[in-house]
Amino acid sequence: MRRPFLFAVFLPTVALAGEPVEITPIVQLQLWGTVHDQDERDQADPAGYGDPEHQRGFSFRRARVGLEGHKGNLDFQVDLGFSSPYDRIAAADSSNRFGLVNAFARGSWGAGPGVGRVSFGLVRVPFSRERIMASRELTFQDRAVSTTWMAPPQNLGVLFDYEFNNGLRAQAGIYNSGGDLTGDAFDGMMGVGRLEYSRGDTYRTYGESEDVDIGIGTSAFYRDAMATRTFGAEVDVLVRVWRVTFLGEVLTNTIWPADTSALLPDIYNPTERLGLTGQLSYWQPIGKQDVMPAMRRAVDFAVQGAMFDDNRALSDNGHVGIVHAGATMRNAVEGIDIGLGYIHRAELGGRPIPNDTIRIWGQLRLPFRGVRTSADAPDPTAGPLPPRVPTESDVHPEGPR
Repeated sequence: MRRPFLFAVFLPTVALAGEPVEITPIVQLQLWGTVHDQDERDQADPAGYGDPEHQRGFSFRRARVGLEGHKGNLDFQVDLGFSSPYDRIAAADSSNRFGLVNAFARGSWGAGPGVGRVSFGLVRVPFSRERIMASRELTFQDRAVSTTWMAPPQNLGVLFDYEFNNGLRAQAGIYNSGGDLTGDAFDGMMGVGRLEYSRGDTYRTYGESEDVDIGIGTSAFYRDAMATRTFGAEVDVLVRVWRVTFLGEVLTNTIWPADTSALLPDIYNPTERLGLTGQLSYWQPIGKQDVMPAMRRAVDFAVQGAMFDDNRALSDNGHVGIVHAGATMRNAVEGIDIGLGYIHRAELGGRPIPNDTIRIWGQLRLPFRGVRTSADAPDPTAGPLPPRVPTESDVHPEGPR
């Protein structure tokens, strides 16, 4: 089995049923180095939102390998990988095992004044602009604490998507509410909807616009879980003028207990959660610029502030604010990014705990051009795809994670 697999991986285009199939291997490695991390106590330091409690040394944030392919109006992706828990609280529910990260197939068709798409499998949930962005595009290789704890991650389901030619887009999906890759653990489901308007590249927080790139979106979901019900809503905006980009999001969740006969809920009274995210970045090209955009070298300077309150009725250590400040050099070597940043964490309620961090990070992206993934599709009206030649549009993906 090993030789046929390797043969398929290293052939960019193969023939299947008389029609060309483009297959692209994908590799992503994100390595963190903790230069300094504050602790209140060396042993049994209190766990908090947004604090992975890393000690001085190295760790993998993500490591992934997979395949992405296209055949006519069909595209698909399968990734295997490993991700470290976001923080010590998330670590309690994480197995840290190497496993399936993405696995979806999607059909795309020209329909009326736009393009319709249907995706199934382990599909992204269209809630929160930052959650939809690919992890390889994130300046700090991490999403904000509000996004991480309030926006649902990928799940098994079906997503319907229609994008008008004028920039309007509507998405609706139905997903499992619990369980694992073998199926849902109970009868509950999760429904999600999103409406947005986009002009230009609105799913990355760096780059340069010729005019003004703008994206405005709103999303909502309802999840029927084992012992709780959750309703979430959010609004988001991304604006890019020249080399300056702003991303803002406001998220709300309301959770209330439901059927407790089979499982005790995490909460016993209706609970409201609130999250805010704001990021401002500046893109500074360096070196040669007369090459394809995906190969250009530039530094992405950014500062991000985020707030998460896990229960608005209480004033405790579940109300936190986190500020990231730093820079990432894209293509320090072709396909390799490096960065340095300072993370300040503050308890906005409860007792202050010193837990700031100085971090360096590196990322390997292969192929170093943009890869079309689960949020952007080939034009179904263009006919079968020829062997891929990187273009300007290849550097504007909206990846799933």
